[in-house]
Amino acid sequence: MTTNLVENLESRDPNKRWEGVKEAVRIQAVELLPRLCAMMESEQDEFVLCGLLTAVGQLGGAAHSDRIGGYLCDPRAIVRETALYALDLTNDAYSVRHVFGALEDSAPAVKQTAHQIAGRFPPESLQKIAEEMLLSGISWQEDNVLTALRRLESFPPNFFLELLGKSRNPGLLCEILKIVATRVECTAEVVLKLTDLRSGMPEEVQEEFDAVLDLLNSRISEAERIQVPSIDPSDPDLSRGKIGLLERIGEQVVVEKDSASVLSPAVKAGVERIGQIDAALAEKGSRIAEGLKKEIGEGGFWDKTKQSVSKWGNIGKLKLEVGGLSAERSSCLVRIGAEILSLWNKKESLPAALSTLAQKAAYLEEKDRAEALNEQERSEEFFEKVRGAAKDLLKKGSLLSEAARKSRQFLLQEKLKLQAETLRRQLDLKCERLGSMAYGRIVGSPPVEFAQEIKEITALSTHRKLTEAGAEAPQGPPRDPAQAPQGAHLPGQGRLSK
Repeated sequence: MTTNLVENLESRDPNKRWEGVKEAVRIQAVELLPRLCAMMESEQDEFVLCGLLTAVGQLGGAAHSDRIGGYLCDPRAIVRETALYALDLTNDAYSVRHVFGALEDSAPAVKQTAHQIAGRFPPESLQKIAEEMLLSGISWQEDNVLTALRRLESFPPNFFLELLGKSRNPGLLCEILKIVATRVECTAEVVLKLTDLRSGMPEEVQEEFDAVLDLLNSRISEAERIQVPSIDPSDPDLSRGKIGLLERIGEQVVVEKDSASVLSPAVKAGVERIGQIDAALAEKGSRIAEGLKKEIGEGGFWDKTKQSVSKWGNIGKLKLEVGGLSAERSSCLVRIGAEILSLWNKKESLPAALSTLAQKAAYLEEKDRAEALNEQERSEEFFEKVRGAAKDLLKKGSLLSEAARKSRQFLLQEKLKLQAETLRRQLDLKCERLGSMAYGRIVGSPPVEFAQEIKEITALSTHRKLTEAGAEAPQGPPRDPAQAPQGAHLPGQGRLSK
């Protein structure tokens, strides 16, 4: 151990402290573990703290899992995420006890990392550790294992019932019963087993047992009590939606791959692809861990950490690839679930667990279809109302048109009456003038002017008769008598000319 290394670790400059951490890892200075652990307790720079966590995980191994796990409660998400990677570096199977607690972390990146790390453990190992944690009597382990029981799909239904038979902690029993009510398939066998377990339970838990039994019994139809549960609209599986439920069916097929993969070629191919994706995810997870070791041992880690701890070296690229594989895995699970649903609709024989889930998916499918039909009916009803309103408007428009026509006819009649009255007055005036001219003829009025007046009176009389009959008056003034053909006889002309 060089003097320069110690000076860097004790420096006030975070860059130098980081250089000291890298040097300690490079030379595998295990004797510096106490100093590095002490530095973690007082380190204020989060990037140096992340480096210390990774260094302690790599150098200290399983002996320091609990110390590293304590940093999963740190308020900084970047520190919690690095603590998970450091736990993975310890190669300690029991480090998953701390990983369980991060499955419900508020930061999506931390939660995703916790699920990835927990998913790399064999289900049998997880079940063994979960049982030990549940019976440990240690508060934080009990809380963490309850989180795992709620969030992980690695625990078979019978495992929950076995835990009920082993624990005597009333609080834990009540929490496990709540998980049973949401995670365990509702069958008569489960109800009978819970009934047997109830008899040996503490009195304060028996009431909770009764509530769960009533809930499970209410989900079992009388006609199919032994085989398939009835569909309860409040079933948590239904809250996943059709796609989420199909994905869960796919997960169940993967769990029961020995029996389910022979159902159809599509299911078998899907299960094989899921296996390839899981292997790729595990390989990339190992490369992420190796990348952390490499960055610490070979230098260059500090500058990259200043940007983002989650993007050390090629880790950012690997994380993107992991995200793509995870999305492909979900899509593949949905396709497997859709194939199982198709087999269920064709009345094919399925394992009990898959049959129950397929029935729920069929229920959601039928519900979606009914809602679509209802929406179509509501749309048709709406458009029928629109068509009725349009017809009413057309009818009202027709009535308005008829009223307008009658109004125009009335105005025309009034106009014709006014014109007839005007013509009558003009005719009266002409007649008066004719009478005066007749008197003037006696005293020598010219015959031509007299004949013109008689002609105008005749025209006015004809126009008045036409107007009163409702016809339009002839256009243009009467013709000049001088333009009449030769030999034409004007009314009264011969008599007056004598």
